[in-house]
Amino acid sequence: MARDVIVVESEQKARTIAAQLAGEVETLVVTSAPVRATLLPPADPLKREPPQFSFTRVAEQQEFFAKLPPSGGATIYLAFDSDQRGEYWAWLINEYLLAESNGQHGGRRLHLFGLSHDELRESFRLVEPVDSETAVACHLRMLFNVHLAHHLKRLLGTDTGPQGVPLNSDTLATVFLLVERETEIRAFTPPLKWQVRVRLAGAAGEFDARLIEAYGVTDDGYVRDALQGKDLVGMFRGRPFKVSEVTEEELQIEPPAPFRLMELLQEAYLAYQLQPAQVVAALRQLYDGVTMAGETVGLISSFVSPESSEARAVWSRVRGQVEEQFGAGALAATERELEMKGALVPLRPELLPASLAGNVETAVQQVYGLIHSRALASQMQDAEGLVIDVVLQAGDACLFRASGRKIRQPGFLAAYQGRQFGELLAPSPLVGLESGQEVRDVQIIPEQTAGFPPEYYNFEGLAVDLADFSLPLDASGIAMLQRLLDGNYLALMPDGTWRCRENSITLLNVMNRAFPSMKGIHFVAYFEQTVVEAVTRRKPLALALQQFDQAMMMQGNVLVKIKVPVTTRARGRVSRSIIKTPGVGASPPVAAPTDEVLLPPSAGVPSGEEALVAVPPDEAVDLVAEGVPALAPSPAEEVAAAGTGTPLGEEPEEVALTDLEVVPPPVMAPAPEPLTAPAAAATQELFAEAARAGEIVASEPPAPAVESLHAGPTKPCPDCGRPLLLKEDRFGKYWFCSGHPECRHSESYGKEVEFSLLCPLCRIGNIVSKHTPTGKPFYVCPEPDCEFMAWSRPHPISCQVCDSPFLVEKKNLAGKISLRCPQAGCNYMQPLPGEDDLGLPATVAPGQAPVKKRVLVRRVKGGGSATGGVRKVRVVRRKS
Repeated sequence: MARDVIVVESEQKARTIAAQLAGEVETLVVTSAPVRATLLPPADPLKREPPQFSFTRVAEQQEFFAKLPPSGGATIYLAFDSDQRGEYWAWLINEYLLAESNGQHGGRRLHLFGLSHDELRESFRLVEPVDSETAVACHLRMLFNVHLAHHLKRLLGTDTGPQGVPLNSDTLATVFLLVERETEIRAFTPPLKWQVRVRLAGAAGEFDARLIEAYGVTDDGYVRDALQGKDLVGMFRGRPFKVSEVTEEELQIEPPAPFRLMELLQEAYLAYQLQPAQVVAALRQLYDGVTMAGETVGLISSFVSPESSEARAVWSRVRGQVEEQFGAGALAATERELEMKGALVPLRPELLPASLAGNVETAVQQVYGLIHSRALASQMQDAEGLVIDVVLQAGDACLFRASGRKIRQPGFLAAYQGRQFGELLAPSPLVGLESGQEVRDVQIIPEQTAGFPPEYYNFEGLAVDLADFSLPLDASGIAMLQRLLDGNYLALMPDGTWRCRENSITLLNVMNRAFPSMKGIHFVAYFEQTVVEAVTRRKPLALALQQFDQAMMMQGNVLVKIKVPVTTRARGRVSRSIIKTPGVGASPPVAAPTDEVLLPPSAGVPSGEEALVAVPPDEAVDLVAEGVPALAPSPAEEVAAAGTGTPLGEEPEEVALTDLEVVPPPVMAPAPEPLTAPAAAATQELFAEAARAGEIVASEPPAPAVESLHAGPTKPCPDCGRPLLLKEDRFGKYWFCSGHPECRHSESYGKEVEFSLLCPLCRIGNIVSKHTPTGKPFYVCPEPDCEFMAWSRPHPISCQVCDSPFLVEKKNLAGKISLRCPQAGCNYMQPLPGEDDLGLPATVAPGQAPVKKRVLVRRVKGGGSATGGVRKVRVVRRKS
């Protein structure tokens, strides 16, 4: 009887499985998609049916199919990684096998938690069916990306940006999100203020203290200009600093959970300056297998593995290693219940990071050390100590504050400190200070600050927002980020945050000129909404593709004219108007599902040679009004010609939109065909001109500040009964009590859930929520002299690490909301009050899924170009 076959995507992974299972199974390696999926034309283009495909072998993979056992002879396990590419390849092979056997024999999906003996054995008891929905959605998204590339070539002369980065939904969404965030920060970050910090010397060493109050000058330690700062310094310079108050509070810090991919990328960069691609390569080597003492074994779990029961057995080995390395007293009283989906844990914790020296590169050893120490820490005791808060008086008018930590019981800090907790183990110079004691000033340091630092994207925040566009940051997504880093689109700052670089601004300016009615993030929001409509079958695929093509034709401005030879086809129907959704108004004129764009009858193809010329933005061609001088070949024609050897512009025997061969994820497109010299020069000049502009263009300008809207709507104040007035400032609208300053009640305007929080800075106003022009919520204090602002919902809970007066809500990729410190460099985190350990609200049943928070909705106002109106596309965030 034939042995079972496990199909994997890497040679090292196959060798490790063969070594661990000792010849019980055969392994086959496939390094590219072995099957081609062709979308079949529907019998009725207006009927909302699931897309149908035909599956054929790829010629280059004949050797792979020759090694497969005959139908029914053995079980075929598809053990690709549990990411987007793995699901797509598993679907291709499974559907091909089913088609060849008339639905009798297919493959079985195998999700591998790890490649050690015990984990492999357990995985065979958790075999799942192939996830067809995810794979079909991936295929349709690639289909829309091929159409997008076709239109970008028509408008820009290229489907790649500077440094050859492909312009698809992944790269555009990433770049536009970063630019939007930076634009919002520049528009809404409060002005800088001056604060005074002093370096003091006590008996136990030097420490920093910040001015918190100067009688008659400032009650929060901030002043608005340098002259006031000089006056502040003059109030205490040369005066003795005397301790007026010392308070101590108990400190207890829970150990962190094991690393997940985004956290590990952040920590590896902060600790060792490892680039994202280096970390993923190290993870791949540690997971696929490392040869140690003649044995090849996988050392860590997969960072894309689903929740799995075999992970529970790992914790007993981890706890045993903690007891051996740190003693039984270091263990937590009971095993901690941790969510294992996507968690990175060592499968053999007895192998210390030092034992890998000489077997792997330094970067791989460093990544393993982070994973190993964090896993051990997750099963250790809490860290305990004291929070020391010291108030000092300088002269009769100035008060300063210093904070420190004293650790009595290190707990998990003995195994893992990281960037977050490293300073806690250092002895605090505040220990031993007593009331009435004098300290000596060493240095006076005036600083400019905005109060709280702007919230730039970090790895986890970027991954959460990209998930709203159905773009997971798996291995393919990290490769895309690395390419943007290398291409001077993005920059990683020393604090681990992402910033925009020159090529991002260049690309934004070019795309905004090409699509002036769908600027920035609105463009990818429209793309995502259109894809979701096709994937969820709210709209027939053929109709969704036609509407997408027509929107690109009507909204896009030609910036570079390129003559491309085409063959004119006979059309059954021609439309001058926008294709409407069935059931709304008249029945739409829907042609067969080919990749043709409907044009007015006057549009034609000119004869003779035409010069390639870059068109200034004010002279861009209106494709609908003036016609198209030359129509580029469709994506289906390009793909069919590339696959059959037919020259572009000549009709192959069978060409249809559905005859599509797309490159599976990673979505990095292959190198484009070189342009002719005039076309390349025109396109290069287009991007050079955009680079010379060199400024971030906001999708919509922020609303100007206005006076109180006394003539607007009112409602009674819940505190004093007087009417609330609708006011507006540079941050937006909010309700404000007309009895100010006697009554300082204020509240949010709009549908945001109300909450009560006294401003942690001025201690006078109540925080209100507002929205940026693109719909992003933020929180501000309405007091005119207070500059408090937070991008996430604040909570009146102090940080136990850095003494921040409040924490903010943060959502991770799993949808779990926790409280984190907003201060830069502090990663303190605690569960949201009222939630259990899994992050679910206390009112939610254990089996009930949490409510999804954000949905992208495309709304159109105006009549469109056919009726002379203005067509606008906005991103609306709403709760489902």
